Amino acid sequence: MRCPACGQPCEHLGTKIEAPPKTKLREWGALQEWFFMRKRAILLARQEQLVRRKHWLEREIEKHQSLTEDKQRRAYILKLETELAEIAA
Repeated sequence: MRCPACGQPCEHLGTKIEAPPKTKLREWGALQEWFFMRKRAILLARQEQLVRRKHWLEREIEKHQSLTEDKQRRAYILKLETELAEIAA
């Protein structure tokens, strides 16, 4: 489906969202606003999850570094540090 205003392909909203008629530009505007607000909320929630995971990883690394050194613990810390680096990138 193409946008009635610009002719660009529309995002797929699923089968339960009904597209308004092409001539109802106000309804298209409301749908677009709803879509962008929903997309923004999803992105913010993902960002919040990443920040929570990052802080958990930092705390977990710190906790395990304070314990006595052994091979398994070092491997676990390395795994956590790798994940933290991926998140930070």
